[in-house]
Amino acid sequence: MPVISTNTAANSALLNLNKNASMQEKYLNQLSSGSRINSSADDAAGLAVSGQLQADITTLTQSARNAQQADALLQTADGALARQSDILQRMKSLATQYNSGTVDATSRTFINAEYGELVEQLDLISSATEFNGQALIDGSYNQSFVVGIDSADTIDVDLSGISTSSAGLSLNDALSVSGSGVFQADLLVGTDKATSSTLVTDLTAGISGAVASDAFTIGLDIDDDGNVTDAGEGGTTITIGATTTVADLLSQINAVNDTDGNQVFNATLVNGQFTIALQDPSLVDTNSDGSAEGVVDLSVAAADPLTFTGTNAVGGAATVTGGGAITLVTAGDALASFNDDLDIIDTAITSIANARSQVGAFTSAFQFQNANINTQIENLSAAKSTIVDVDIAEAQTNFTNAQVLTEAATAALAQANQITTSLLSLLR
Repeated sequence: MPVISTNTAANSALLNLNKNASMQEKYLNQLSSGSRINSSADDAAGLAVSGQLQADITTLTQSARNAQQADALLQTADGALARQSDILQRMKSLATQYNSGTVDATSRTFINAEYGELVEQLDLISSATEFNGQALIDGSYNQSFVVGIDSADTIDVDLSGISTSSAGLSLNDALSVSGSGVFQADLLVGTDKATSSTLVTDLTAGISGAVASDAFTIGLDIDDDGNVTDAGEGGTTITIGATTTVADLLSQINAVNDTDGNQVFNATLVNGQFTIALQDPSLVDTNSDGSAEGVVDLSVAAADPLTFTGTNAVGGAATVTGGGAITLVTAGDALASFNDDLDIIDTAITSIANARSQVGAFTSAFQFQNANINTQIENLSAAKSTIVDVDIAEAQTNFTNAQVLTEAATAALAQANQITTSLLSLLR
């Protein structure tokens, strides 16, 4: 039935035109963005899944950076440990030279000067090796690295067992000839090991009962010819004050010289272990036969509560208190090897090798994990691509179809609009 108030054909054509134009716009958006989902209406479920996949990819990308940075940190630590290993090799060479029978006291002084510098360099490397402000090989580093999607996906890098300072490696500050130890004791404050800054009056074991103004005498005497080697003519008195530290005590003992001005004793504190050694054992071994001809005495002033409790040159118990005296080395004794620097340095070299092995294990773990992370990123990206990326060929085909339908609907709408115009001609 011909009517002019309602153009049903035009309305139908307009509806199809809008529909086809909307589809054409949709496919054009896909082609221009490369994405199949440009709004939640395109695929609500796919959008949610792809959003979670993208979150995982973003986290893994940062985790990969974490693993790379951890690898760089560990390489820094390993490089420092390698340099310390080189230093220890040189120190062992110096210790071997120091113990040679062809080296005189003056040469030993020069050797000890280099050895002391190397000890300082070890300590400097230990304290100065840092990554982003964090010390790595001083026994303080213990951190976790996130290397996965979840917060629980971590690798814990615990280097707290790696302490490469001279104290941590139990190295002596100076070399002494093997077989030169005359007294050794573990210095404690309660159950804690003493340090160089510990007050002597606070010590409770090894050296105990000290109060200000206490004094003890240590001396070396050659009995076989009657000559007193110690410049103190029978012993040098060491006085303890209220502020005397273990370091001060060591300095006083090491300041004891013979009549020729040569240092007699080499006192050290390593990891709480107090040792008095002879700087040159030939001072008592005048016949160079491996046993003592002279004696070393330790005495404590009368009425002083000061007590020494330790081990003497031949490994026997050595205890002396106020008003008493003890002979640490007796004529005929074979001197102990408390300060066998070669063994100590060998142990330090092993410790550094073990530390490098530990660092290497962490490095290997991070490298494998980094490879695994990159594989996960690749696979998750592929999964996300199947959800959100547009099939260009399909989208182009759909766009072309929508474009043709839009053009057809436009033409049909034009024709539908002409219908009412044609009906009006009946009224003329």
